[in-house]
Amino acid sequence: MKIDTRVKLVELMKHLNLPLVAVEVGVAEGIWSTELFSLGLEKLYLIDIWENEPSIPGCASFEQAWHDKNYKEVKDRFKDKEGVVMLRGLSFDMAEKIKDESCGLVYIDADHSYEGVKSDIESFFPKLVKGGIMAFHDAKNPCYGVGEAVKEFADKNGLTVHELIEDGNQDNIGAYIIKK
Repeated sequence: MKIDTRVKLVELMKHLNLPLVAVEVGVAEGIWSTELFSLGLEKLYLIDIWENEPSIPGCASFEQAWHDKNYKEVKDRFKDKEGVVMLRGLSFDMAEKIKDESCGLVYIDADHSYEGVKSDIESFFPKLVKGGIMAFHDAKNPCYGVGEAVKEFADKNGLTVHELIEDGNQDNIGAYIIKK
């Protein structure tokens, strides 16, 4: 099954009668967070390091001023939104703050290294209810380890990897798996 955009994930959650509780791991500017929350979620956890960390591939290596600006904007954007929980720190540490088997969707777009994605999968997969969706950005981008980590986890657990078409750009094609 192919999904046209990340936004369709909420429709899939509703179709599968999943709790309308989602986690976004790797928020940055929070642009997609705003769109995602506007689709009728009851609760949205926003997790990001919002800190310059050169050892983490991707946005974490950007200047601290960029992270500070993003954090402030996301905080301001969601300050009056009941049901939004911002968690600032390393993703695997923040996962401990979310109850196991409580989420319908976890969207991973943080550390794109193989080890980083593997760690996020291991940390957040228990947060999903049975039938819950774990989705990933950049799974087809050969510059990252996302696809390899997702395929390895899916194969090990007898899960099917589905393509997630986001914006028509081959490098941005993601993936999702459904917890059995």
